[in-house]
Amino acid sequence: MIRIRRCQPTGFIRRRRYEVEFVEPTTGETRWKRETTTPVTLIDQHVGVSEAWALVHAADEAWDAGSPQWISLPGTPPE
Repeated sequence: MIRIRRCQPTGFIRRRRYEVEFVEPTTGETRWKRETTTPVTLIDQHVGVSEAWALVHAADEAWDAGSPQWISLPGTPPE
């Protein structure tokens, strides 16, 4: 499962920052985690470009609503 959420801005970085995780769906264990300003490039090869952008937009909407909740989608974690 792929999870994404927006992070608090830090320092001089003006771009939005996201936390992306690949979670093992059966155990809930985090297999891979990154913080990035370009989340689509991390996840598009696993879920497709349109789904990657949908996740980013959903994370932005949750952030704008005042919720730092995770947005998730099934996917294959990278090796």
